[in-house]
Amino acid sequence: MTPVPTKSITPSKRATVASTVLVSGQGVARAIKEGVVKREDLFLVSKLWNTFHDGPRVGPICKKQLQDWGIDYFDLYIMHFPISLKYVDPSVAYPPGFTDPSGKVTPGKASIQETWTAMEDLVDKGMAKSIGISNFRSVLIMDLLRYARIPPATLQIEHHPYLVQGDLINFVQDQGIAVTAYSSFGPQSFLELDLKRAKDTPLLLEHPVIKSVAEKHSKSPAQVLLRWATQRNIAVIPKSNNPGRLTQNLEVLDFDLSQSELDAIKGLDKDLRFNDPVGSIDSGTTYQLDRLPKGYELWERPRTTSSQIDRFLYGHPNHKVFDSPYRFYPHFKYLMQRQNGSKCLCDVCKKSKEIPRQSISRSTSQHVRSTMPRGMPPLLKGPVDEELTPDIYRSLFTLLKSEGTLTRKIEENSSMDWRSEKPLIDELAKKSQTQCSFLPRQGELVLWLRSSTSSIWLGGIVTQVPEEDVLLEDIRHETPKKYSTNRSGFRVECLPNPNEEDKNLSRQHSYIPLNRIRPFALWKEVLKGTPEGKWHPSIHNMLTSCATINLIDRYRFEGIWPDAHISSRGFFLGAESYFIGDTVRLLPRSGALVSDVMKIMKIITKFTELEPERDGKVVTGNRCGSITVTISGPVYTLNVRNSAFELRAESTDCTLPMQSYDRRGQWYHLDRKLDVYEAEFPCVLSRLYEKEAVHLWIPNIDSGSELLDAGAQGIIAAREFAAQNDNRLLKTEKRFLWGGYRAECLDLAIVADLQVGKYDQERQPKVWREVLQVLDGTKEKMQARPQVPRHLAQNDRGGMRSTPLNARRSLRRVAQAVAGGKFEDSTDDESEEVVDGVFSETAVREDKGDRSPKRKRAKVQVTIPLRRSQAARIY
Repeated sequence: MTPVPTKSITPSKRATVASTVLVSGQGVARAIKEGVVKREDLFLVSKLWNTFHDGPRVGPICKKQLQDWGIDYFDLYIMHFPISLKYVDPSVAYPPGFTDPSGKVTPGKASIQETWTAMEDLVDKGMAKSIGISNFRSVLIMDLLRYARIPPATLQIEHHPYLVQGDLINFVQDQGIAVTAYSSFGPQSFLELDLKRAKDTPLLLEHPVIKSVAEKHSKSPAQVLLRWATQRNIAVIPKSNNPGRLTQNLEVLDFDLSQSELDAIKGLDKDLRFNDPVGSIDSGTTYQLDRLPKGYELWERPRTTSSQIDRFLYGHPNHKVFDSPYRFYPHFKYLMQRQNGSKCLCDVCKKSKEIPRQSISRSTSQHVRSTMPRGMPPLLKGPVDEELTPDIYRSLFTLLKSEGTLTRKIEENSSMDWRSEKPLIDELAKKSQTQCSFLPRQGELVLWLRSSTSSIWLGGIVTQVPEEDVLLEDIRHETPKKYSTNRSGFRVECLPNPNEEDKNLSRQHSYIPLNRIRPFALWKEVLKGTPEGKWHPSIHNMLTSCATINLIDRYRFEGIWPDAHISSRGFFLGAESYFIGDTVRLLPRSGALVSDVMKIMKIITKFTELEPERDGKVVTGNRCGSITVTISGPVYTLNVRNSAFELRAESTDCTLPMQSYDRRGQWYHLDRKLDVYEAEFPCVLSRLYEKEAVHLWIPNIDSGSELLDAGAQGIIAAREFAAQNDNRLLKTEKRFLWGGYRAECLDLAIVADLQVGKYDQERQPKVWREVLQVLDGTKEKMQARPQVPRHLAQNDRGGMRSTPLNARRSLRRVAQAVAGGKFEDSTDDESEEVVDGVFSETAVREDKGDRSPKRKRAKVQVTIPLRRSQAARIY
C-alpha cells in the first residue's frame, strides 16, 4: 500500500486545524484527503447524548456521527451523562438537548448497564477504539466496574480550583482510569451561556492566588490552571477561538509548580459546580415542582366554613403529615441532595422520632396462617406455551410492541427445563473456551468404531465426554488413563432415522477412546473406498440430520419495534456446536479452497417487521418479515489476495487453532484490523481444527491450504443430502430445519437412557411449576399430586410396583437438579427415611396396623446427587 504524503504542521497551524477545520466533519475528511494530516495522527472524540441511551439506539447514532465526520471510527466515544432521557428522533431535533419537543425533561428507561453494554459493542465492531464516561460519581463507577467487560478508558469531569473533587480523582486513578478535565478555567467557560452562577463567581483568571503563581513562573494564569491539572496526571481539553491562546495552551509542560503552590490553588475549593443542568438551583429563581418523589402523595380537603382548601402531604417514613408545601420543601431538598450520614432539618423530621421495628410474635392459633418466606415475586400472568408454561419470548415481543423499545436480560425462571439445563450449558460453554477444537463436544455428531478391530464406521451422537484430559496423541492411539473407558472415554450412541418412528437404534452405544472417533466433516475422506450399499444405516441417518439448527442459551433481548434481535451464547448447526470465542471456517467461493476463518464474537437472531397475531394483542414472533441467525467477528485469511490492505495478523490476534497454521506469519486481516464482519449461519462450515489433528486424521495432506479445506466439500454435500431426504424439510420446502432444542432437531427419543423431548412420558409441567414456586418461596406447599407415568405401571410378571411415591422420587430428582441442594416436601402419603442422602426402599415404614388419619405427617428432607446420565437434560 502506497503511503499518503504528509505535510509538517506547526503547533499554531495544528491548533487552528483543531479549532476550526476539525470542528466540521467535512473539514476533517478534506484535511485527511488533501494530506494535511493523517487519520492516525488525529485523536477524535465524540459523545453519546442522553436521548440515545437505549441499547438498540447506541449503534445507529454512533454510525450517524461517524458519517457526519466522514471517518470510520472514533478514537474515544464517551457516555455524556449517567442520565437516560426519552428518545428524540434526530430528524426532529439534533442534538435535542435536555428537553423533549414539548419542553419537558422526560426520563428514559435505559439503565447504565444497558447503555454500556451497547457501547462495548461499538468497540467489538471497530466503530470506537476505546470508550469512556463523563460526569459520573464514585458510586456509579463502582457499579459500572462490577459488570463492565471493557472498563472505561477515561472519566471526563468538570475540574477546576473551585471544584477539586479530590476523592473522586484518587479513586478513579487507582482503578487505572484516566481523568480528563473540562472547564479548567472555572466560570470563564460558562459566561457565554449567560449562567447567573458563573456571573456571580470571581473569575479564576483574575484570582490573586492564580495571578501571583503566574507572575512567579512568567506564565499566564490560564497556563498555571492547566499545569495545576496536568502535573497531577489529569488531562485537559481547553477550548479557545484565539490561535495565540491555543498555542499557549499547548506550552504548559515546560515548568512545574511547587507543592505549596499546588496546595494553595487546591485551597480555593468551594465544591462549586457550574455544569449541573438538572440539579442546579439559582437563588432568586422561582421553580415549580413537576412531580412528587416516589412514595409521596398530596391530598386536598375543602373547609366547610370557607372556600379555602387545605393541603396535606403524606409519605413521611415516620407516618407524619406535612400540612404545608413550605414545610415540605426543606424535606424535598434533603431527599434530592442528601449525603451519607446527613440528617434532614425540616420541622417534621426534627419533631418525630424513628419508629422502632415491631417484633412479630409467633402464634399457635389455627386461624393465623403462616407467612411465606420472602423470595422471588410471583410470576406475572402472560402468554404461555403449549404446556401452559409462561413463554418469555412471547412476553418480550408483546412488551416491545407496547413500549416501542426494549432491552431485557432473558431469564426463564418459570421453566424447569431452562433452570435445570443452565448449569450444564454454563459448563459446556466454559469448556469450549479451554479445550482444543478437535475434541468432540456433548451433543455433536461423529463417525465412530465399535471396537479397535472393527472396520465398520457408524454415525452417532456424543452423549458423554471424558472426565480427564484428552491429548493430541490420543488421536493416534489411546494413552494411559487414570480411569477406565467409561469415565476416560466418550459415550457415543447410534443416531436413529429422523424420518421413522422407531428410535431403538439410540440404545446401541459404546464408551470409546478418541482414536476410534472422527469428526463428521471428514465423512467423505473416512468412507472413501467403501461402497454406499455397505454403509451402516446410522451414516444415512446422520447425513439426513445435517441441515438443522437450534440456539443455545439465549441471554439478551433487544429491539426497536417492529424489529428485534436475541443474543445467544452458542448454537448447534448440523453436526457441531459453536460458542462465542470459537474460530470457524467460512464457506469459500464456488470452486475455491477454504481460506477464511472468523473468530465468533456475537451470535444474533434478527427479527424484522414483526406483526401481532390475528387477535392484535400477542406477538409470538411467528409473523414477521424475516428471521435470520448471524455471527459476527474479525475475519482472517490465508490468501493474501483476499486481504484488502495486506495487513498481517499479529500473534495476539490469532486464536490457538489459527496459531497452529501460522508458523510463517501466514494469516492476514481480511480488511482493516478493527473491522468486524457479519455472516449468516449457512456460511459456517465447521470449527477450525488444529493443523496437527487434521494431519493425523488425513496423513496424505501436508500443505496448510489443503488441511484448512479438509472436509469442506463433505459438509456441503451433506447439507444437500439432508435437503433432499429429510421429510421434515420436504414438507416446508426450506433449506434448514429450525428447532427449539437439540433433541427436537435430531428427533431423539432416548439420550443416555433417558427419555427426552416429546417422547418423555414423565413430563409433568404443572407439578414442575409448583416445585419452582416452592423453591422460590412464592408458594408454601405443593397441591398438585405427581402422576404415575404409564411406563412405570404395575408389571404383570411381578416387577417393581409403581406407586405415587415413585413418581415423587422422579419429581424430587428434577427439583434437586434445579435447587442444587436440598428440597423439602410435605406429603400426606407414606414417607421414607433418608439414608446417606439416598432414598432407601427398605426404610419405608412397615407398620400396617396403624391406619389412623391422625398419624403425624413426616417431613422428608431429600438430597439426591445428580446421576451422570442426567447430563442428557441438555438436549
